[in-house]
Amino acid sequence: MDFSPQGIEEERERLSFPHQGFDAPLIFRRLRVQDTIQIWGLLKDSTETLGLFTPFGKYVKGWGFRHVQQFVKDHMEVEERRESFVFLIGKKIVGMGSIAPLENDWDVQVALWVGQPYQGKGIGARIIATLEWYAFEVWGFPRLYYYHELTNEASMNLPIKCKFEPNDPFIQFDYNYTNGELVPWCIWIKWRNPNLEPGIFQGAPLEPFTQVRHQTRRSALGLPLDPI
Repeated sequence: MDFSPQGIEEERERLSFPHQGFDAPLIFRRLRVQDTIQIWGLLKDSTETLGLFTPFGKYVKGWGFRHVQQFVKDHMEVEERRESFVFLIGKKIVGMGSIAPLENDWDVQVALWVGQPYQGKGIGARIIATLEWYAFEVWGFPRLYYYHELTNEASMNLPIKCKFEPNDPFIQFDYNYTNGELVPWCIWIKWRNPNLEPGIFQGAPLEPFTQVRHQTRRSALGLPLDPI
């Protein structure tokens, strides 16, 4: 997202109109337990493509409702210090995104997925822009990472589109959190603009994310609040 006065005005305008091809804007809020049923349905509708984009996607086809309950719970655990969001058009969840610290509390990564019926419509890039806003403007992180498996060629276009750069080193072996296999990952990085004001919650990465309450991007831009 462009944080200049012009960029903020463009963002205000974008959030005031329907997302491309839909009858409502793309909005977001924190993930909650009640979202499990909708997420289950969206995952079931996305079994053909999620495996191309996410480490867990190849296993979704065999998931039952309890697997999805655990999936949502894992994204809401306070111990994980992860901030997870659902993204909606109208009242329909179209994808998820999250921010989570790495081993170093000031290194943070973003992760996301978009449901198959909504792919190819610019939603992934908008999710990245939202997570970037939280990481840089709210939390004040100095850098943002995006990981994907080396074999996941479908995910390479998104970080390039969102102006991430290859990290050094670009390829790193790490574990696939779904099955525990040691696999090569591609690592992309984006640096915080040094001209930005300090984050709203400097130092907050040391605290559980869910204990911190802050305004959403829409309210910061003077727009109606996202649904709660």
